Amino acid sequence: MTEENAATPMPNPAEPAAAQPTASDKIGWIPDITKTVILSTLLLVIIFDYFIYQSWGRTDGLGLGALILLVAGLIWLIERPSFSIGGLICEGLLILLAVRSIWQASAWGWITAFILIFIFTSSLKMFSLHITELVHSFCWTGLKLPLILTGYARTILKLSSRFPFWGARLFRLGLIWLIPAVIVLVFIIIFALANSVVASWMTSIWDWVWEQLSHILDYFPSIGHIFFWIFSFISAVILLAPQKLKLTVLTPILGDDEEMKQGSALPFTDLLAAIAINTLVAVNLVFLLYNIVDFSYLWIKKALPQGLSYSEYARSGTLWLTLALALTSLVLGVIFIRDLNFHRRTRLLKILAWIWVAQNLIIAVGTFHRLLMYIDCNGLTRMRIVGAYGILLVVIGLLIVALKMHRVKSFLWMTRRHLLAFSLGLLALVITPMDVVVFKYNVHLILHGNPRSAVQLIVQPITAEGIPALIPLLDCKDETIRKGVAGILLREQENLRQLQDKEQRWVERELSRFNALKEIKSVRSTLEKIIPDGQWQKAINDLNEHTKKWY
Repeated sequence: MTEENAATPMPNPAEPAAAQPTASDKIGWIPDITKTVILSTLLLVIIFDYFIYQSWGRTDGLGLGALILLVAGLIWLIERPSFSIGGLICEGLLILLAVRSIWQASAWGWITAFILIFIFTSSLKMFSLHITELVHSFCWTGLKLPLILTGYARTILKLSSRFPFWGARLFRLGLIWLIPAVIVLVFIIIFALANSVVASWMTSIWDWVWEQLSHILDYFPSIGHIFFWIFSFISAVILLAPQKLKLTVLTPILGDDEEMKQGSALPFTDLLAAIAINTLVAVNLVFLLYNIVDFSYLWIKKALPQGLSYSEYARSGTLWLTLALALTSLVLGVIFIRDLNFHRRTRLLKILAWIWVAQNLIIAVGTFHRLLMYIDCNGLTRMRIVGAYGILLVVIGLLIVALKMHRVKSFLWMTRRHLLAFSLGLLALVITPMDVVVFKYNVHLILHGNPRSAVQLIVQPITAEGIPALIPLLDCKDETIRKGVAGILLREQENLRQLQDKEQRWVERELSRFNALKEIKSVRSTLEKIIPDGQWQKAINDLNEHTKKWY
């Protein structure tokens, strides 16, 4: 026997063979869940119960803001991440959203907070932060939820196996008492069926036992509460254990490379180039003619056809011109999706495309000018702010297409940037103090000689953050507007006090309500002078009738 063979140990039959990894472990279908994550999940359920269920869904500013900061802080402590730009950006956005929510919360704020926290966890786990990958990771986490819960169960079983003595003892005690009890109960039921006296005794005993159980069940959570715990547990699992999925729906179509690479040209590339050139020449001519017409009426102020006002002219075009800008981005993206980036006529294509982009930017400026004209005439509304954001987003999308064309980037690169711009735009809408902007601007218009904007005081709902913006109108020269605004302030004061009376917990409060009441209180003497009898409803009705002529 050689020395090498002698050194080889003989297997010992008494020793168990090493556990072979299962197929699921090799593939990684069942994720490893640490005990820290399990404890954090239970802690999140308790936090959700305190902040949401205990307030019966009335959690507002302070509650939502504190909830965002608590959950984000807990996740940060669990992950203990290294420095990353994506993580820092997510932290900053969460803090910004929390501050905005503390001032005044909204339904969109809840949805945005959940999505941002999921992205924050993904950033700490060093996932790709492109929107396409994040959406697929979120969907994959939902689809993989049974396997994630299996991972939770597996970890709990491993932890419980550390105490086999207590588990066996409890099982033994259960068998000792349970089996005799079941056998005795079977005989008692037989005797009750055989003897009506025994049956009456059993009925009385059962009624007494059920009465005692009903008292005990009063201390147990309701069915709705249990369902809330289940929903909270699933939400906590999604936030704490997101699953990475690199493959996306776009991968088979666009690949996973943002750099455009020249490949073998398609046999009909020359035909595509001819179609693209003809298309770009045609749309450039159409856009040129439209810009000439728009310049004549919008900037030179040429007389409009009879029966058409500048207000109607401005309003009618904003939506459709924004759609035209969006379609431009789509057409350019398709033209430069692949082979035409490397064609012999690419230079001509890019010159025509740049001319078209320039004409689109002229239309974008005109579209924004239309919106401002309409706002200056009829006042600002929330939807007009949304429209302004929409125009800005479309212009950004157009510039992204132009940059893709200039730097010869792939369609995947463009899609990712478009989705990022759209997501940041939605976040900006959630964070924007809409009513502050709307009512401050309308008050400015009214005080500077445009009473038509007073229509928005009637038709637009107002939240607490926008109420202080109305106070300068107490000095308005128009008596009806002055009294109507005083009536609105008194009405909102009454509504805010009713809300304050309903607030039972600190999580239901909003700083904007406190600030609005303080500002109304500061002009209380002025309000009493304007409406001495306190009949604020009549003053609002008079303002409504007064503004109908401007509808």
